[in-house]
Amino acid sequence: MNNKYCILTLDTEGDNLWKVRNSDWSIARIGNRNGEYLERFQILCEKYGLIPTYLVDYEMSLSAPFINMAERHREGLEIGMHMHAWNNPPICSLPDRYGGHKPYIGEYPKEIQKQKVEYITRHLEDTFQRPIRSHRGGRWYIDPVYINILHEYGYTADCTVTPGIDWTYNSGQCENSKGIDYRKAPRGIYELSELDVSKKGNAGILEIPVTTLKKQRKLSQRMSHMDLWHRGSGNSEYFWLRPDGNNIKSMKSIVDDREKRNEYLEFMIHSSELMPGGSPTFKTNASIERLYKDLEELFSYIKSKGYKAAGLTEYARIISE
Repeated sequence: MNNKYCILTLDTEGDNLWKVRNSDWSIARIGNRNGEYLERFQILCEKYGLIPTYLVDYEMSLSAPFINMAERHREGLEIGMHMHAWNNPPICSLPDRYGGHKPYIGEYPKEIQKQKVEYITRHLEDTFQRPIRSHRGGRWYIDPVYINILHEYGYTADCTVTPGIDWTYNSGQCENSKGIDYRKAPRGIYELSELDVSKKGNAGILEIPVTTLKKQRKLSQRMSHMDLWHRGSGNSEYFWLRPDGNNIKSMKSIVDDREKRNEYLEFMIHSSELMPGGSPTFKTNASIERLYKDLEELFSYIKSKGYKAAGLTEYARIISE
């Protein structure tokens, strides 16, 4: 089949979560002002016939500007779920903060996980008046218990897995908690397993990983903020189909590589990266303007290659037919 589809995913989350400390005081004050900046991105997507999937966490489900934008552009976007367990109702305290960082969903008891998934799913469906079937785990986290819960609540598409990337160097809240190692995960699309996220299975959820490409980097080449972050996590270096203000050439090289293989593209960005000061990467108005220049060039390039557009859930359906 022709697999040349482009999926755009946005982790639609609060303002500059990178700076939010793991304390009740800090988490309670997460802002959602970046919702005011998303219509510009939506209009750019529509210009190039692309369909963004907004993977929405709890605080952004309360953003009136974002909700109103999603209604105005209802036919041109998809709404999915993005689980940040720390402030997703019901709020449940964990026994310690020895891990030092914000908790993964898998650190909570199974029954609490189910309650959190049920709450956010129904809340998003009521707020946006549409079924919610796609998901990405917060902090790139998904495990077999959580997969089964997502399936129970009707999810059919996931995009959490990052093939080749090891997140175990990133701790959660509790002592000895850690992220997931995806170094052995399949490179392409596969049905998730109820036993091992890095193996093919029959859990009823199609995994559509974000697009990455292993790279050879000269030591003298200037490294971006995201490169340094990945290196600090102990990962091999990968190109991501994800803008960092200095990587338009590498993103276009990913498009070329996937086109040769007749493979889909999955782009990602955080909603807060579209607002000046909403992330460590794009701090100023000028950096946002450079970002949009790169996005315009990238989307134009993707269109010139003949890629079709689909939301995440729609693409899962197309692949499954």
